[in-house]
Amino acid sequence: MNLTAATVTVYFIGVVNFYDPRTTEVTREVVVPLASSATSVYATLPLKPHVAQLIVTGIDGTDPQKDCQDKLGGQWSADTCTVAPVSGRKITLPASTETLDTSGFSGVPNLRTLCKTMGGIKRRYLDTAASYAARLTLKTGTLGVCSKDKAWVAKLILTDPTGELSLNGDGNGVKLKDKAVVQIANLTSVGGSELSHFSWHYKMYDTPVQCSALPQSPTAQNADPCPDDIVHFHGLVSASGVGCSPTQYP
Repeated sequence: MNLTAATVTVYFIGVVNFYDPRTTEVTREVVVPLASSATSVYATLPLKPHVAQLIVTGIDGTDPQKDCQDKLGGQWSADTCTVAPVSGRKITLPASTETLDTSGFSGVPNLRTLCKTMGGIKRRYLDTAASYAARLTLKTGTLGVCSKDKAWVAKLILTDPTGELSLNGDGNGVKLKDKAVVQIANLTSVGGSELSHFSWHYKMYDTPVQCSALPQSPTAQNADPCPDDIVHFHGLVSASGVGCSPTQYP
């Protein structure tokens, strides 16, 4: 990586799944499930509601506040644009100069490892806006991991990015400055067991038997810590534990 190159860093925090479609091109389909219902269950396990949000620091242009409000529909405060809740959106990120590199992504919990009987993803989470809060297709950048408290966090570094960040996939987006930070989070303000959060991942997939395994925490894997200024986890142990971590499949 060119150390003098401009960069944008994207953090994926909380209940976010990275699905590998196993095509000839290295890609990841990112699913932020719509998990806001307080009555959802996985098998017989009640699931805790999560709310998706987009937080952008470093919008470029002559009037970033106006672009935040008009182009992203967000709220502007302290040079940061926050869109919440996010529902049924296809997010487009600027393109990086390199094709997608996933060599540093192995630390993110793997669903097939945790539940060996697991089948494929339910297609509605890829195709139906009523089932996802946000969807992205990643084709460029460098995927890696860091840790926040006891939760895993996925991060994507875009080098010399071109194009805009859009919430609608229609090109009507915002340009980002060098060192801009984008956070795509799906978090809770409700307590509960780790499994009552993590099982949103299992709910997205065909599971012939009920899966109940939790991944190891990043502290056990010596993962690098995330920056202190990424989105807070509401001070709840259940929201900062391994249950509110991203996953990958297979």
